[in-house]
Amino acid sequence: AVCNLGSINLSVHVVEGNINDAMLADTLEIAIRMLDNVININFYPTAEARTSNIRHRPVGLGQMGLQDALFK
Repeated sequence: AVCNLGSINLSVHVVEGNINDAMLADTLEIAIRMLDNVININFYPTAEARTSNIRHRPVGLGQMGLQDALFK
């Protein structure tokens, strides 16, 4: 099994005390597109891993910096 992971730093998206929804939406769109691209260009140690990853295209996108965003 292969999973392609990334994370978004929420504190970077705080502008004047509020989360900038448009900036966050753009970041999410780019992050998911990049994770999907990684599936195509990644090196796989086995043919089974490559086949599974291409077929199911698993991605996981997390968040970080929530405490910093809340503080801002």
